[in-house]
Amino acid sequence: MSVEKWREEHYRVDAGEFAATHTQEECLDHCIEKWSGLEPAELDKFWLKRRGSTICDEHVHDFTFCGGNCALCYKSKTICGGSSICGSCIIKQTTGESCSAAWNNFMDYDDLRPMQLLLAKTKSLLELKKSKQEEVVFDHVKRHKELHKALDELVADWLGHPGKPLSDGTVIELMDWSHGQTVNLDEKK
Repeated sequence: MSVEKWREEHYRVDAGEFAATHTQEECLDHCIEKWSGLEPAELDKFWLKRRGSTICDEHVHDFTFCGGNCALCYKSKTICGGSSICGSCIIKQTTGESCSAAWNNFMDYDDLRPMQLLLAKTKSLLELKKSKQEEVVFDHVKRHKELHKALDELVADWLGHPGKPLSDGTVIELMDWSHGQTVNLDEKK
């Protein structure tokens, strides 16, 4: 096995190329896949060793984790930077924090979990936000249908009262008549 085989599974497309044609959400998935490849079981599966932020095989092929191969960094155009220049990154926009602390934890303490957790947290919050947006849209459509049905009933009731034809009326007259019905049910248009 080799770094190249690892790349086929965990880093199929170069980050810059990927970011150029995909959404931030898709870039997030690209990052999640890349970081999942650092799990010890995954490294063992490909017979890879890790030295700091670099993985390598017995043939001295390597892959170094950095902003230069982060699809989100490319997408937000902030290659290897701190929180002050990461404002357009979906991680910062969604969680309020940049990946800097998680990255430092990885570099200083050889701990990839904070980065994996931050990526997972970002994805979960995005899914929750999308779910809530879909619920709001559904509620709006449902309410609009209810209002449309009520308007149909109102217009049918207005047409049922003697008076001038609908084509001679205006929306304001319909609204005035409708309001009058709330005050005095017997009022005619």
